[in-house]
Amino acid sequence: MNKKELVRKAIASVKQEDVNAVKHNNYPPCIYMEGELPQKKIKNAIESFASDCMPEDVAALVEEDLLCSGKKGYLFTAEAMYYDRSRLDEKRLPRPLPYDQIMQVELGGSRNTHLVFTLRDGRRVDVYCGVRANFLRLALRAVLCALAGEMEPESDAEVIPEMVSESDAEVILEVMSEEDIEVIPEAVSEAETEVVPEMVSESDAEVILEVMSGEDIEVIPEVLSESDADVVPETVPKAKGKDEKCIRAMELFQNGMKAYEANNYTKAFSCFKQAAEQGYAEAQFKYGQMYYNGEGVEKDDAEAMNWFQKAAQQECAWAQFFCGLMYAYGKSVPRNGYEAMNWFQKAAEQGLARAQYECGARYYHERNTDKNRDKAREWLEKAAAQGYEEAIKMLQNKFGQ
Repeated sequence: MNKKELVRKAIASVKQEDVNAVKHNNYPPCIYMEGELPQKKIKNAIESFASDCMPEDVAALVEEDLLCSGKKGYLFTAEAMYYDRSRLDEKRLPRPLPYDQIMQVELGGSRNTHLVFTLRDGRRVDVYCGVRANFLRLALRAVLCALAGEMEPESDAEVIPEMVSESDAEVILEVMSEEDIEVIPEAVSEAETEVVPEMVSESDAEVILEVMSGEDIEVIPEVLSESDADVVPETVPKAKGKDEKCIRAMELFQNGMKAYEANNYTKAFSCFKQAAEQGYAEAQFKYGQMYYNGEGVEKDDAEAMNWFQKAAQQECAWAQFFCGLMYAYGKSVPRNGYEAMNWFQKAAEQGLARAQYECGARYYHERNTDKNRDKAREWLEKAAAQGYEEAIKMLQNKFGQ
C-alpha cells in the first residue's frame, strides 16, 4: 500500500464519536477522500493555501467553508498537512507541516482547543486551532502510526486535566497571555459603549445576509453598514448528542447547504429546520439566516434572532457576530451598544476576522484614551494578520502602519 493510501485510511479511521467526546470539539462538516475529491474544491484549496501542492498528491480534503468552496480547511498529502492561515499559526509551525517533523501531538488549552506539537527539532509549539483540535490530534496520530507501520491507536479522547480550569480562562487566540485580551470594563456605561449615533442610520438597519465569498465583502471602514452582513460563515458545527443522531443532523445540514447553493430554498429550509431542531449550531444559524432574509419563508427578524442566539450559545462565531449586529441596529431587540460589543468580542476571541475588525473600529470610536486606542490597534492587527482588508486600511489610515 502506498503512503497516500495509508494517509487516506488513517484519516478515515477517525470516528466522529471519539472527536466529539472531548468538550468544545466537533467533527468537521465535510471530508473528501481520494477517489471522491471534487476537483473544483481541490483547485480552490490549492490556490488559497497550498500553492505548491499538485491535485494528484491530495489524499484528503477537510473542508471548513460553509459555502463548500474548499478555500478554508486542511489538505492531507502523503508527506504533509497543508492548512489555511486562519486555522493554525504558520509563524510558529511550518506550512505545509511535514509528518516526519512531528514527534507527538497533544491537546492543550483550558478548553482543549489548542494543539501542542513536539517537533523533531526539539521545539514544543502550542497553537490555537479551535474546535477541530481533537480531530486533528486523532488524525495526525493515526497518520503517524500508519506511516510507521504501527497499529492504529485506540480512542484516547479523554484529556489530561489542565492546570487552568475552564472557568479560569476563555480561549486565548494564537497562544497569548491573559493580559493580552481585555474585555470592556463593567464600569463602562451603555452610553460609553454605544456607537456614535451618526454612524448608524435607519437605512443601515436593513442588513441583508447573503452567501458570498470573503473576497466579495465590501465594508465601509469604521462603520457598521448594510454590507457588513455579506459574509461567509466559517465557523464550525456544534451538535448535541452523538452517533446516529449527530450524523443524521450533519447529513441534513450538508443537504441543506447543497439545496441553498442551488437556490432551492424550500428544500434548504426543511433540511436546516430538522438539523437545527436537533441542536446542530451551523444549521441553527442558517435557519435563522433564512428567516432574516425571507428565503423560503416570510421574513421574521424575531425568529431569526431566536435561532442566532441558540447557535451563539453553542459558540458559533458567526451567530455571535450577528447577535451583535442585531443589538447594534436594534432589530427585534432594543438597540444596545454594550450588548452588541459583548457579542462582537465573543466572536473576535474565537478568531473571526470580521468581528476582530468590528471590535477594533468600535474601540477606536469610543472615548479617546490611550487604553482604547491600544485595544483598537490590538484587534485591528489581529484582523489584519488574517488578511482582512478593511482592518489593514484602518491601521494605515489611523495608526500609520
